[in-house]
Amino acid sequence: MVPAQEGSVHVLQQTGAGVLPVEITFREGRPLRVAMTQKQAEFRSARIDRGALVRALALGPRDLDPSLPIEYVSTGIFSLLVPVRRPAALQKIEPNPPALRRVLRDSGTLAYCFAAENRNSLFARGILPWEIGEDAATGSAAGSLGAYLVHQGRLKLATPLEIHQGIEMQRPSRIRVEVLAQHGKLVPRVSGTAVRIMEGLLET
Repeated sequence: MVPAQEGSVHVLQQTGAGVLPVEITFREGRPLRVAMTQKQAEFRSARIDRGALVRALALGPRDLDPSLPIEYVSTGIFSLLVPVRRPAALQKIEPNPPALRRVLRDSGTLAYCFAAENRNSLFARGILPWEIGEDAATGSAAGSLGAYLVHQGRLKLATPLEIHQGIEMQRPSRIRVEVLAQHGKLVPRVSGTAVRIMEGLLET
């Protein structure tokens, strides 16, 4: 259990990507912000059928941004990063999970589609290859995206990046990413806040 207090506490959390350091900032006894330092970024070229990908997302070939590569990136879990030209194109996406599953196969957990609002702010959608269809806030992919943008020369080290996700689901989220260099590798720090939407008790 993390004690509620003023200031910050540091804990280790077991995640699907391993045990990662987490900082929780409290104000007036309530958690204000949670920040996680992710693993070093890994990059892998995406050998996929681009036509099948855009069909799985209900996009057209011209919706993709030709100035950036489609690439698998991991900070513990691989995601397929899909750059699109404009935020309006993100709104057109209608996930086809079985088709996306055939595109991704076993190489990535989701397609993280993104478009720039400006140099330090992006819109994104986390499209899943199973029936739930979409994720409202994907911290692992957000960290991978930050490292990808630094790797591509689109974001400077230690510069805050704000990612807006979940808008099309009516569950908007804002994820903040900063990428640092450690031993020649890119290491993202991802932070955000959460709100309680329901509570309950499980009886066994």
